[in-house]
Formats: sequence, structure tokens, C-alpha cells
Amino acid sequence: MSSSSEESDLTACYNLGVNSYVVKSLDFQRFHETIRQVAIYWMTINYPVSVLIP
Repeated sequence: MSSSSEESDLTACYNLGVNSYVVKSLDFQRFHETIRQVAIYWMTINYPVSVLIP
């Protein structure tokens, strides 16, 4: 997670190999909802490479 939504920061991170870039909100309710959605993604939707490659 980052507080930056600058395109140069986003590009730099993807060039370094990140697979997701999430900008955190300064508003607590929006931040809380973002954390909830990220947790759902990583815990239930995302497949780790160990599952895909025997």
C-alpha cells in the first residue's frame, strides 16, 4: 500500500515486480474498506504460484 497515486511511483513499482499497487485513503472509512477488500483478494481470490505450478 502507498499513499502516492503519482504515475511515476506506480510505474517504478511495477517495473520492480510488484503484482498489485493499492493507494490508501486518508479517510478512515475508505481506508478500512480498502483493507477489507485487499484481505478478501489475497485470502480468497488470489492463487499463489505454488498452487498453479506443481
